[in-house]
Amino acid sequence: MQSHQDQVKTLTQLGLTFCEARVYLTLAHSGMISAKTISKTAQVSKPDVYRVLAALQERGIVEKALSIPAMFKAVPIEQTLNILLQSKDKELDMLREKTEQLLTNFKRNQVKEALQERQPQFILIPEKGAELEERRKETKNAQKNMDVINSWKRFPKTLFLFAEETREALKRGVEIRMIIGKPEDSQGMAEVIRDFKKTGSLRIKYVPAPIRAVISIYDEKEVLLTTSPSASLGEVPTLWTNNLSVVTVMQEYFEMLWAKESEEED
Repeated sequence: MQSHQDQVKTLTQLGLTFCEARVYLTLAHSGMISAKTISKTAQVSKPDVYRVLAALQERGIVEKALSIPAMFKAVPIEQTLNILLQSKDKELDMLREKTEQLLTNFKRNQVKEALQERQPQFILIPEKGAELEERRKETKNAQKNMDVINSWKRFPKTLFLFAEETREALKRGVEIRMIIGKPEDSQGMAEVIRDFKKTGSLRIKYVPAPIRAVISIYDEKEVLLTTSPSASLGEVPTLWTNNLSVVTVMQEYFEMLWAKESEEED
């Protein structure tokens, strides 16, 4: 059997306030009584009793007799519980509707953001730190392939700074091809390169001609273009773009150089 405290808790869970639950239960156990008696029995101040009685009458679970003094009685508990449950059901229905609206709006915004992200863009990255972070992010996000044209001046530092991200990309199956300006002596990097090749598909070709464009292409969708090929890593601004026309031109330029150079680094 529920205690009085448990009965109050149940009614509050059904939507009544603490005072409303106490007043209703007092009426339910006492029959028709005055506000003064309710106040004394429920231990609720008289002004609060009148306020609560008005709220309970509005809910339809308390009735008022036209007498002097005014007398009040509770609607039978079965009817009261049904009224409160129906009210809760309406609240839940409204909450479900608002939840669906929230989810719909959220998905619509996601689609809008995704469409905005797919719009062709050109961003000039002026800062050294920003360029490094962008290269790190692109390497982490690559899923299929990375094609890179790099000068020997930049190559060792690039491989060192992004060693972890490059290894992880190779491990998840990203195919990496690099065209590097041929140095006079590449023996110092030979062991490092062989170590990377053990991790995954890394292919390198050296070109004898000077590198005229430093380019990184990610998944044939995004490009990082260094504005000066002779500069060291981070010295000059870098252009990022996902413009399809530009990406296509850069990819075709890479393929042309790759096909032209038959010698591949072991």
